[in-house]
Amino acid sequence: MQPVSGISTAAAISGGSETFCALLVSGEVKCWGYNGMGAFGNGTTTSSYIPQSVTGISTAVAIETGWHHSCALLKSGAARCWGGNGSGQLGDNSTTQRLTPVSVTGIP
Repeated sequence: MQPVSGISTAAAISGGSETFCALLVSGEVKCWGYNGMGAFGNGTTTSSYIPQSVTGISTAVAIETGWHHSCALLKSGAARCWGGNGSGQLGDNSTTQRLTPVSVTGIP
């Protein structure tokens, strides 16, 4: 088994469709793999073998990665999601792809 470069303090890990994300003990989230729909949440669609930090997430307590999208539950109870959104899976009352985290409507 090989360690994931840049991940040494993971509290949780989630794998979706070709994308993996790790929740770090610090509350940050890092993602790697396929990013064609923005599932890294770092403002790009560039895929990477090296974990990339999710923009603006520093107090996550849980993560989940789905079909080209990811979500984080924050310490405050708020939820943020990013990536592909063709079926409205980001919960922001749209079907617009999001390259950085957006708030889930109805969860402050």
